Amino acid sequence: MMEHLCEKNEKTYKSFQFLRRGFDYIFKSFNYYDDVGDLDADLAVGIWNSVVYLGREMGLLEKPEDAIRNEKLKKLTISLGDIHYLIGRYYISYACEYLPVNEGSLFASIAVLRFFTARKWFLKSPSLSKFVALLKIRVSDELQPYVTYIKNI
Repeated sequence: MMEHLCEKNEKTYKSFQFLRRGFDYIFKSFNYYDDVGDLDADLAVGIWNSVVYLGREMGLLEKPEDAIRNEKLKKLTISLGDIHYLIGRYYISYACEYLPVNEGSLFASIAVLRFFTARKWFLKSPSLSKFVALLKIRVSDELQPYVTYIKNI
C-alpha cells in the first residue's frame, strides 16, 4: 500500500519519510523517560543508562550511584526526552498535512504511550503534584546546546 501511495507524488513519499522520522524521535523520547523510571534497577545490576551518561557529560555526578538522589539530573533527562518528543511531534504534524491520517487521534495515542512510559515516575513520586509537574513538557535552558545537535542527527 505504501509503495502505491508513494508513487502518487513526491510530497506523499516525503511525508512518509517525515512520519518515520517523527516516530523515531518519539520513541527515543520514551527511552529517556523509561531510563528515569528504571534508574534504580539499572544501577543495581551495574547498567549505566542515559541518566548517568547525561550526568557525567554535564559534570553533575562523581559516581553513577549519585544519580539516584539527583532530582535535577532526572528532570534534565526528562527534558532531554521532551526535546526528542517535541521534534518528533513536529515531523509527524508536517507529515499529517499530506497524508490521510487523523492527526488528533495519532497524537492522542502517542500521549497515552508517553503516560504509560511515565507510570514508574508516578509510583516513585512523593506527591501527585510533583508527578504532574514531571509530565509537563519543557526544555531546560541548560539543554539548549543539545537541541541543535539533536535536530541535525
